[in-house]
Amino acid sequence: MKQHKQRMCIINPMLVEDIVPLAGGQADIMCRIGISWNSWIKILAGQPVRQSLGERLRTRILAAAEGIEGFGAKFPAAGGGLDRVALAAAFLLPSLSGAKDGDEDWQPAAFGHGAADRAADRGARFAAAGRG
Repeated sequence: MKQHKQRMCIINPMLVEDIVPLAGGQADIMCRIGISWNSWIKILAGQPVRQSLGERLRTRILAAAEGIEGFGAKFPAAGGGLDRVALAAAFLLPSLSGAKDGDEDWQPAAFGHGAADRAADRGARFAAAGRG
């Protein structure tokens, strides 16, 4: 029997810091953004998550994107407001573990060295703020 490998992705670490206020605490996260606490911890740490989870999170965050201050500054639309297409395109990054054999379109995640350290710092700040 051939095993099917799950496609994985990473939530763009440059956007995670803007999503943190939406997550709330451990008891709130499922209702607020539709993912488990364990998945949220992986996202904060910059670890890969299932592609389907990333897409579900992207859909929910895009629904609330207008109210997220950082997104407007990072993805300004030409006529003002938020460039939702650019935000959606930047939301998910490929994961090395998500690359399949022969996947010629795969590119390494583009956030460079130190991303794990930044993710750990975000997780520590999140916990220190009483949300952990």
